Amino acid sequence: DDVIEELPQPSKKKNIHRLSVSAEAYGTWNKKGDYQPQVIAKSEEQKRKIITRLNQAFMFSALDDNERDIVVDAMDEKQIKAGEWVIKQGEDGDVLYVVESGELDCFKRFSGDTKDTYLKTYQPGESFGELALLY
Repeated sequence: DDVIEELPQPSKKKNIHRLSVSAEAYGTWNKKGDYQPQVIAKSEEQKRKIITRLNQAFMFSALDDNERDIVVDAMDEKQIKAGEWVIKQGEDGDVLYVVESGELDCFKRFSGDTKDTYLKTYQPGESFGELALLY
């Protein structure tokens, strides 16, 4: 009953071009201006630690020195105590975290579950919250 004798073949249209291209619009509601990156004061030791960790992270490996310095200047140190939550499920994810030392366990509560499910342990040099870089 559920046997198909012959599968339909996809159409072979040639010279199909993209119908639209999208880009950011600028106007009175979104004025284009010079980008002013955030600079958070930090010691040379803090900068060195951040650079060491960024050099281990794939997503930052293609940055040149100037781009890397912009990222380093914008980062801030946050000390987390054992047992403290860094971010809870459902909160706004507006920060990229890079683990400098220690380990961070990641859990998720799936719908229908009453307990959190362990996903992974983040090690020094690993990061999470990458989507924050897009917004």
